[in-house]
Amino acid sequence: MSGWIIPKELPLEITLVVGDAMPIIVQARMTAATARCPGCGRARGRVHSHYWRAFQDLPWQTLPVRWLLTCRKFWCDQSDCPRTIFCERLPPTFLGVRQQRTRAVWQTLTEWGWTASAADVARVATHQGLGVSADTVIRALRAAPDPPTTAVRVVGLDEWAKRKGRTYATVLVDQERHRIVDVLPDDQPETVAAWLQAHPTIPVVTRDRDEAFAQAIAAGAPDATQVADRFHLLFNLGALLERIWARLRPAAPVDTPPDPPAETTTPPPPQQALWATMQRLTAVGWSVSAMARHLHLTRKTVRKYQQAPTCPIRALPPPRRRPVLDTWTVRREGLWPSGEHHATALYRTIHAEGYPGSLATITHWVQGRRGPALPPERPVSARAFATWCLLPWDRLSRKAGRRLTPYLAIPELRRAYTLAHLFRTVLRARRPPALTAWLQAAEPSGIPEFGRFVAHLRRDLAAVQAATTEPWSQGPVEGFNHKIKRLKRVMYGRAKFDLLRQRILHAVG
Repeated sequence: MSGWIIPKELPLEITLVVGDAMPIIVQARMTAATARCPGCGRARGRVHSHYWRAFQDLPWQTLPVRWLLTCRKFWCDQSDCPRTIFCERLPPTFLGVRQQRTRAVWQTLTEWGWTASAADVARVATHQGLGVSADTVIRALRAAPDPPTTAVRVVGLDEWAKRKGRTYATVLVDQERHRIVDVLPDDQPETVAAWLQAHPTIPVVTRDRDEAFAQAIAAGAPDATQVADRFHLLFNLGALLERIWARLRPAAPVDTPPDPPAETTTPPPPQQALWATMQRLTAVGWSVSAMARHLHLTRKTVRKYQQAPTCPIRALPPPRRRPVLDTWTVRREGLWPSGEHHATALYRTIHAEGYPGSLATITHWVQGRRGPALPPERPVSARAFATWCLLPWDRLSRKAGRRLTPYLAIPELRRAYTLAHLFRTVLRARRPPALTAWLQAAEPSGIPEFGRFVAHLRRDLAAVQAATTEPWSQGPVEGFNHKIKRLKRVMYGRAKFDLLRQRILHAVG
């Protein structure tokens, strides 16, 4: 039986299995004739005494298992050995010194612990027959060794928040293998420089626009090529465009619909008015769905009137009785030009003069006279303007292009738009000479924000030029930062740095 319960190479023999109780008790004894003294390393066979050693093993079909092992103590007869009596030990692959759980138990808890919180692992393990606490799971994670690493050639570094706004740490990612190689306890330049000095064979380092990291890389790896991230360069350019918009604050052009034709004594037919209304709304950029909702029509009807070059003619309805309002046409026409455009006030005026109709009739007439009201458009925000400037024109929606076009009539905004598009093109084309030409064109542009941006780029010119030639970016590093946020939430309030570092290296490394 012991041949399939424990490995055959272990010097153990099972003497009794008690399976009618919880937990299952497995009694065994050591079978080796001798044991090696940990002091002198010589094999000894003279037994001193016996003792029991109890430890936990993996469950059998969700039934907890506990071992009772009979161990021996031996005499060491070597005169120069510091030990007189020693205990025989099992191989560490099965049971460690002074351990109360087998190595298989610790490995199982460790593998589960990398993917879930300690409380969740303890709850699932107890349900499966492996009774442990959350503290035991945490001890297993802290005792786990770091994963093996290989030589790193291209490393990306970035900071992440241990406590947002207060304390930060640094993560270092192998860009070629897409795995985390180390986590530093802070984001100080001295710490980063010391790590780079300990790894002198790294030829390329990618980073964002942080000047502190640039100084740390220059101090720790002066021969390494620094590569600035292209996304962060465009992000800085977007912030620059937002500042330009906030400084100018241009007035938003208002898309006013054309004035309704002067009404005559013979109003146009309803079909003609409906067709004219749809043509006017189409001209100012209304969609079919918006017109259908506004006019309470189906989209099929809206498309019919919208696509017709002239007003569709339909059969005239049978003659109806003239509405009561038509008998007050002269009075109504006299009040409208004087500014009486409120339905309630107009109704009160003509009702006092004998109008027998209802307020709803007057309200319907006033709404028809005013025409469909265009919903007010939200003013263009600084972020929207920056986004539109950084997108190619063919990727802009029709509405965005319509709203951006009037602002490009402002000379300074037009220059900013042109420079932003050229800079984006330079980064995508990967041509360092084009970057030099852009810097020479942007510096005398007369826009103070671009002048400061160019000065900042010149201070970091080598890294910016490397961004136009090297294929590396900070995308993988930012992705790992998001995974670190999830691990912090999984750990709740127990995220001390040593434990969090172990989770990061094993779970997302």
